Amino acid sequence: MQTNASGMSTEDMRDIAEYFAAQKPFRTPFRPDPSKVILGRQRANELGCASCHQSDYSGQGDVPRLAGQWYGYLVAELKNFRTGNRAHGNAPPADTVRNPTAEDADVLVHFLTAQE
Repeated sequence: MQTNASGMSTEDMRDIAEYFAAQKPFRTPFRPDPSKVILGRQRANELGCASCHQSDYSGQGDVPRLAGQWYGYLVAELKNFRTGNRAHGNAPPADTVRNPTAEDADVLVHFLTAQE
């Protein structure tokens, strides 16, 4: 990347950043189970996911977008949080609010992939 970007002006880099920031995320081809979407919405509300990820789950600053993310990505990251392979903020892996159980993760993933 450095080779490609080394000759770019600051203005060029800003223009490219603005272009990518304006793009809509690709929708996942995964088709969520409607009954799990309902359960996932309830569980996301109970866990307070929107308090960090915003009410539309679009993320902000260092807090990532969850809405419309790819199924496999969300499954893997929630598992990584539970197993301690990746930190979810400063929460320990046993914190089931910040690192949902496998059962909660299943319905949360269906809910989050269904969001736009």
